[in-house]
Amino acid sequence: MLSAFITGGFGMYPTLAFGLLSLAAAALFAVRPERRFVPSVVSSSLLTLAACALGFVMGVVNSFQAVLEAPDRGMAMVGVGESGYCLALALVFVVLTLIATTAGSVRIARAPA
Repeated sequence: MLSAFITGGFGMYPTLAFGLLSLAAAALFAVRPERRFVPSVVSSSLLTLAACALGFVMGVVNSFQAVLEAPDRGMAMVGVGESGYCLALALVFVVLTLIATTAGSVRIARAPA
């Protein structure tokens, strides 16, 4: 797991930071399901996805730039695959955030009016 994080490159760090922020916001919403926490959950989740997209694109660009210098053109595909780790990390955080958000939403729906 640590090797995948390191292999993913620089984009993994902001994705991790914003992913933890979105997960914390969703956990707070799950524990205290108040409508005022929803914008924080949504915006931090979108920030996680944006950081992930930036990390992925930076990795792909670096991979294709290395093709010009590398004798083996197939190495670019390895680099693109490594960029996918950033996507995977963001998707893990988004899924966990959605699970916690769903728990909070269910609690709001079951609350007496």
